[in-house]
Amino acid sequence: MRKQFFLYSVVATLTFGSTAITAQAIEPDEASEHFPAVIDWSETDWNSYLDENYGTSLNDYDTVLELEADIGPPVDLAALGNADTSDPNVLDLIEKYDMSTEELVIFLDSYDNVENIYFLADLENALEQDGFVLVEDGENTEEPVNEPATEEEQPEQDTEEPTSEQESEYAFDMTQLENVYLTPLGWTQEEFSTYVEDNYDKPLSDFESFEALESTVGPVLTDENLQDLLNSYGLSPEEYRQLLADYGEVPEDYYFVYELTETLDYYTSDEADNADTETGAEMPETATNSVLMTMIGLGAAATGACIFFRRRPLGEK
Repeated sequence: MRKQFFLYSVVATLTFGSTAITAQAIEPDEASEHFPAVIDWSETDWNSYLDENYGTSLNDYDTVLELEADIGPPVDLAALGNADTSDPNVLDLIEKYDMSTEELVIFLDSYDNVENIYFLADLENALEQDGFVLVEDGENTEEPVNEPATEEEQPEQDTEEPTSEQESEYAFDMTQLENVYLTPLGWTQEEFSTYVEDNYDKPLSDFESFEALESTVGPVLTDENLQDLLNSYGLSPEEYRQLLADYGEVPEDYYFVYELTETLDYYTSDEADNADTETGAEMPETATNSVLMTMIGLGAAATGACIFFRRRPLGEK
């Protein structure tokens, strides 16, 4: 009887002892109940996840708290998708990475492997892989790689595109045109373009550089360069006005130095005495008087000839 009892005791000890040795510290059900997001995980699922991410298994943890110390508390992605950040762990994460709730929601919407985020540590790893870094000693975080544009930034991009398209038509910076010509003249770009085409038969888009445009049109007339120009022709302001008036023009008809220089060259030359102005004005009074005197002279000569021939027959008689 004692022998049978002894054998039974040995068998029982070996049996239950073996069970105690192979039993793990945390049961899969116990772990899953603590983390509702993975409530349906089996022991294989748990061990596969832990081995892939931490190189461990459930056997390596004595309590659920030890397990949570590695993987972090569970994360409710559905709540985060609705901008619900009432979870203190999520609030702490946002502060650690110096990001807003909106930035976190945008990140989750664009993250490719969001279905693999179960715990807070998963979310931290995903943020760091995407370029976010922890804030340390007041340092700012780096901007995440490929961060989606916010709604506020999008309209700015839309408003800038037409400007770049407009400037691409010209080989020079339009701000130069604005500063050198449009603002001093009080003209619009369309008015200036019309002037250039009418006077030089060349649209603005054909100029290869702003320097080429300046060398063609010349500087805008100012009081200073106008006086220098008049001095070079030996004209006083009154003589200048009278000279233009003789050709039916006024100083206000001219805006550029080159244009006025060409006009003064012509009006002060001998060619101007024998031709009308380009604007179709009448000849100056001096030219008109010369013609009149010529006609009077011709008339007097004709009258003298008639008298001479009329008196000659009378003398012969």
